[in-house]
Amino acid sequence: MRARAALAAGLLLLSATALSALDYGATLDNMSSYGNQQTPAFTQKDKLAGWITTNIGPNLTFTATASAQLWNLSPWYIINLDVLNLSGQFPKVSGGPALFTFTVGRYFESDFTGLVFSQQSIDGFELGFSNPGMVVSADLGYTGLTLNPVSYIVMTEADAVAQGNSSNFFGSPRIVGRLQVLLPDLFLKQDLTLTALFQQDLRSLFASSNLIQPGFTTLTFGQGGSLDSEYFGAGLSGAIVKELYYNTFAYLETGRTLSYVSASGSYQYEPILALLAGGGARYYLSGLLGSTVGFDLLFASGDADYTQPIEGNTAGDATAFSPITSPPRLLALAFSPNLENVVAATFSYSIKPFSGTKIAALQDLQAVVKAIPMLRPTTGAVAAPGISPSAVSATLSPTLDHLYLGSEFDLVVNYRPFSDLGVALSGGLFAPNSGVFTSSALQYYSELDVSLSF
Repeated sequence: MRARAALAAGLLLLSATALSALDYGATLDNMSSYGNQQTPAFTQKDKLAGWITTNIGPNLTFTATASAQLWNLSPWYIINLDVLNLSGQFPKVSGGPALFTFTVGRYFESDFTGLVFSQQSIDGFELGFSNPGMVVSADLGYTGLTLNPVSYIVMTEADAVAQGNSSNFFGSPRIVGRLQVLLPDLFLKQDLTLTALFQQDLRSLFASSNLIQPGFTTLTFGQGGSLDSEYFGAGLSGAIVKELYYNTFAYLETGRTLSYVSASGSYQYEPILALLAGGGARYYLSGLLGSTVGFDLLFASGDADYTQPIEGNTAGDATAFSPITSPPRLLALAFSPNLENVVAATFSYSIKPFSGTKIAALQDLQAVVKAIPMLRPTTGAVAAPGISPSAVSATLSPTLDHLYLGSEFDLVVNYRPFSDLGVALSGGLFAPNSGVFTSSALQYYSELDVSLSF
């Protein structure tokens, strides 16, 4: 009896220890949107997510997040395993870095700009090696187990067709790898980031992909080939003077894409040689109601002989930049083109109008206004989320000699009355250039987001 009692007491003690290291919670998010460039015009989405994290010994952590979504689009509901991984941190590794980290399983990854690969979960592993003068990280993962409705990878005709087919459960099957080197405080408190990414299209391994083969002579819409690409990037950021900060970046894209070459009248794989570059600055006016003045400039190269945004090259090298992921409303709210064949300048101003006042309940109320003029560097095709490649010709005027696309004006109001309750009201108006678009009518979009944690 005493042995059994001792064993029971030991089990209870172990359980209590395990429970003390267990952290868990849930979030409920509601998104209601209305716009004249989406179908249906009114969209309602509710997402309930639960998460747990627990320490396993002094160095390991297990994390899991699952979610259920309901919306008025097809599919009507989505049950997804968002995160499931084991991570570790090992400081002061003997004969090695000052800190070694790893993550294995499903996790969210992003490049240092958030423009080439972002808001996308992958299944793989990540390694990190940190020393005072250098931080090195590398990861390798697979994107083909991500559910199709929450995948933002649409790089080819095959990807676009699969995303629009409810019978395709999983996203684009690709291997994605990344190597990044961060040199903090390299000189005068400036940080230098060097990175290389690649993505390998695996659709050619599946017989059901039905890809067009090189040499095929019949121009076919809604069907294409595979696309493999590499990205070599660098970024510099830091402070210019007190309260004035800047960042710059540039990416060179290489690879290959299927092209219907007009001169030969057949499909061929042509090289990719494209550029993404940009930068921005922020000036913090802390004494003026928490105001911030911002400016950002973005350039994504295009290709004048592109007849459509996806696999639209018809002659020579494909010079239209193609990021791995294209999440919606990355650039603006009402009209947010994909990061190819676009130049955009963003002027922003944010203020906390009740900051420093005696109205405690409104201290965290923030308003952000943006003005975003957009252009094209070439007269090639432009794509935006919600506009299919086959509909581009109907959306854009046949007279494509104008480079100015239009200007957008956005307003976002953020309010967090409590630490576990957040509200955001957003709205945007885009005034299109009638010389490019078939209609000069204003495009608009509004969204209400409410997030509750418990």
